[in-house]
Amino acid sequence: RKRGLASQVLCIINNWRVEEVGDPEGVDAQGPAEACTPGSHSLALTMQLRRLQKEAAELELGARDRRVVLDEAKAVEARIRDSLARARDAKAVASRELLLWVERGAS
Repeated sequence: RKRGLASQVLCIINNWRVEEVGDPEGVDAQGPAEACTPGSHSLALTMQLRRLQKEAAELELGARDRRVVLDEAKAVEARIRDSLARARDAKAVASRELLLWVERGAS
């Protein structure tokens, strides 16, 4: 997907028109292939640029969503670690109190 974007950007940088061409032999399972042909068709370039900008924005949104999920997972991990630390502290306190109670009962 990135390679396709890169080739389309190169087409636009070189002021070429990007045309959709079908895959007559069915080799391209991803859909139509794209080929660059020389020309100065500003409307086609503008449309391609808008499509590429939209696709780049969608990719960025997906990356941002993944970062948000990762941040949320890290926050949950921190809460779990905190809960475990509090549970260990409570266990230690309970163990000390039990020891004191047993010592008092033994004396």
